[in-house]
Amino acid sequence: MSKTKTACISIISACILLSIIFGFATKNSYVSLNNPSEARFYLPVNTVTDDTRIVSANDGVYDEVSFEEVDEDLQFYDNIFLVTAKKNTHLYRETVTTVYVDKVIKGDDSVLNTDIWVYEIPHFYYSKGTGKFEFYKPMGHINFMRPGSKYLIFVNEVDFVQEVDETLDKRMFTIEAEDEEGFFLCSFVTFPLEKITFVSPENVSVYGDVSHMDWFCFTPEQAEVYESLRSSVIDKYLPT
Repeated sequence: MSKTKTACISIISACILLSIIFGFATKNSYVSLNNPSEARFYLPVNTVTDDTRIVSANDGVYDEVSFEEVDEDLQFYDNIFLVTAKKNTHLYRETVTTVYVDKVIKGDDSVLNTDIWVYEIPHFYYSKGTGKFEFYKPMGHINFMRPGSKYLIFVNEVDFVQEVDETLDKRMFTIEAEDEEGFFLCSFVTFPLEKITFVSPENVSVYGDVSHMDWFCFTPEQAEVYESLRSSVIDKYLPT
């Protein structure tokens, strides 16, 4: 990860955690999401109408995702852990998940059998106008890690400045990374040990409709591609 990216993540994460610890944040910058299942959900599958049929914006995309491409991106992560998700903390536009490290496949062995924080993709937006939360999918295909479930995760540690690091009782890791050309990576970095499922788009209106999913997929074809990726990565990095 580049120094610029690391510094950016450090600053953002430090602000979030200091808000938790010291309670300095105002409602405009820190809002705890107590009931995420009711947040309005913006479907990632957009449709457009032509003269003959309704076309999904995702048509043909998922067939192009290969294990080789995903595995190449995974090489930019320093740590591979088998974890059990324990608790999601939802903030204004951020989510930090507490996980227990069951096994270290690659990286820092000192976190084995301890709790760490994992900074996940920001999915929620707080609307000051309505006073409600809205759920959107700005990037990637992964949901938050679900408490009680086990995951194979690829993460990099957040490099805090010493003054902030000394105030924390857990190590902080992030699913964010950059490749050699500076492209942002994090689409496929948490792999559930359970099989991938899908939900039809017409059955989705709020986040509660998809909260049980580990990866967002809305057709059997997407679920098949995701399941192939999931099983291939687990077979390589967590063989039985």
